[in-house]
Amino acid sequence: MKLFCFPHAGGFSNHYAFIKKADYDCIDSVYLYEYYGRNKIIDKNKPGSFKEFIEITADYVSSKLKDNEDYVLFGHSMGAFVAYETALKLSSFNVKPNVVFLSGQRPPCTVEDGYYSSDPKVALPFLSKLGGMESLKNTDPAVQRFFMPIILGDLKLLETYKPSVPDKSHLLGDCVLLHGDKDVELEGRNMKLWTKHFKNIRSDYVFDGGHFYLNNYKEQITTIINNETSRRKYDF
Repeated sequence: MKLFCFPHAGGFSNHYAFIKKADYDCIDSVYLYEYYGRNKIIDKNKPGSFKEFIEITADYVSSKLKDNEDYVLFGHSMGAFVAYETALKLSSFNVKPNVVFLSGQRPPCTVEDGYYSSDPKVALPFLSKLGGMESLKNTDPAVQRFFMPIILGDLKLLETYKPSVPDKSHLLGDCVLLHGDKDVELEGRNMKLWTKHFKNIRSDYVFDGGHFYLNNYKEQITTIINNETSRRKYDF
């Protein structure tokens, strides 16, 4: 079984190196997906919209899979939307994931038009509220100049995001939710609405922490991934 991980907006694949380093009973390969703007290879496929981004991502995942090979997806924050939309795209070709891990994100059906903005005057306070700007505040200005276009580029993609809400006959199979109990992005959100996208919320793990709760629970998260992927494959 293969595992594909998708980072948050502005994040690099190495944020999830702890997932790749862990030992699993049923996962033999872990791929940490790097978004465009981080290296020359991905830059060649710079997407113009979130929809195009998902097409590129789905092609990447499918290129790593052999016929009928089991796979799972993990995404945090923006990466949760990437994991969901990629799973939906691949499932339309009958390449269905065993399970999708969705971390720190609300159901796509609750995303309002215009919610995300790449305007720095709007984006930076939004990211600060989530706790995603703390590490940059005290860094060298040159480092900030390197990271800001990456962060704003991801938000520009999110500006174009039109969530897919399938009819009941085309729902994905199982998902596993993970999130912090103090995540301001999820306050007042009905997480059960993920059932508008999946047949079943297999598990819902809540941790003490905010949007980036997972930085303090790396061992627990990899244990959850191992336990959930060790279950039998569900017939979707």
